[in-house]
Amino acid sequence: MKRLTLIATAMAATIGLGSCSQPNVLEGTVAEVTTNTVTVSCDDSIVTFGTFDAEKDCPGGLHIGSPITVSYKGEIHDGFATASRLSAPANYNFLAGSWLQTYPVSDVEQGFRLLTDGSAESINMATLVYTGWSVDGDKLTLSGKSIGNGQTIDFTETWTIEKVNELVLNICQGKMRMSYKRESAQ
Repeated sequence: MKRLTLIATAMAATIGLGSCSQPNVLEGTVAEVTTNTVTVSCDDSIVTFGTFDAEKDCPGGLHIGSPITVSYKGEIHDGFATASRLSAPANYNFLAGSWLQTYPVSDVEQGFRLLTDGSAESINMATLVYTGWSVDGDKLTLSGKSIGNGQTIDFTETWTIEKVNELVLNICQGKMRMSYKRESAQ
């Protein structure tokens, strides 16, 4: 019986030690990226993580202004810690950039530019002025101002992302579907 109690005590101690080494998690926004570090802004704090041995789940890479989740072991000392895992949503990383579609009446390309700081710009659209964007899972929210007929109206529209990659963005809202192509680098 003493041996069984000793084994149970040893197992409990091992399980307890294992839980002490579980990673901590910090969610924030990418402030800076280098080859072996990522600096994350979270609330009023800035933390730089060493990333050399970290598992990276960041399709499309890391971009300043994009959301990020960092798992790390141990404590943050003087604003620095070692990351064990980095995770950034694929949609956010693929969405930053310029997206165009051909306007059917005049063959003019128009669309929007999504900047990594969350701001947006319209491309060849004087009356629909995009000013901001955000992404939550598969939902893309665009905001801006509709200008016309002597009035300006603020708008926010939320679209479901059906497909996004380095070349194509397909979004829908109910039965309305829009397809954009990424503007090629000049």
